[in-house]
Amino acid sequence: MHESIYCQNGNASRWAAHRVREASFASAFEYQWDRILQRSDPAAPVYFTGESVYPWMLDDYAELRRLKDVALSLAEYTGWGRLYDTDMLAANTVPVAAVSYYNDMFVDVGLSERTAQTIAGCHQWITNEFHHNGLGVSSHVPEYLFRLLKGDITDL
Repeated sequence: MHESIYCQNGNASRWAAHRVREASFASAFEYQWDRILQRSDPAAPVYFTGESVYPWMLDDYAELRRLKDVALSLAEYTGWGRLYDTDMLAANTVPVAAVSYYNDMFVDVGLSERTAQTIAGCHQWITNEFHHNGLGVSSHVPEYLFRLLKGDITDL
């Protein structure tokens, strides 16, 4: 389900992250910790694949096994419409507050900043106080966003 949030215009994900990793980067990635610890070069980097979900996980992770059929179907689904209506976002009249994190390992802060600039009325807070999970680890984040929406914070 994770890749499907990026699908649009009739395109299926068909396990895009898995296909790209296997075709171009497979030898650079090791996901088994015991093998990482046994490498001949202990200083060799450990690469992360972010929030990707791979088809093999549907068998390896007991929690995902019951979702295998639906995940396989979603990966092949081609009925997706347009993901974002950029004209509508540019004409937005609803106040929006967003948070982005300088050290987010999953979302490029520059890309999130450029995206926020395309949404009319978007007030973006960029911080290094938290990482990707700021909303889940601190009540300060939603409180700050609501204050930003109300106009209490203007020094961004």
